[in-house]
Amino acid sequence: LSSKYSIYSIYSIALVVETFIILYILAIYILYILTKLSLSIDFLTLLYFFFTKSLFYKVGKYYISKLLFYL
Repeated sequence: LSSKYSIYSIYSIALVVETFIILYILAIYILYILTKLSLSIDFLTLLYFFFTKSLFYKVGKYYISKLLFYL
């Protein structure tokens, strides 16, 4: 039973990490396209605003809270 639980926790951690990586790559790609289309927007300012106020940030916080709950 304990080995089954540890495999489950490893899989859940891997799933959270993979989701984070995919979301951040997608967010950076979208921001890069937006800055190419509108050169008046500073890329770093947009990146900061996007990661602190966006849906990706909220999804990341949700996954971290779920992960801590399972551990």
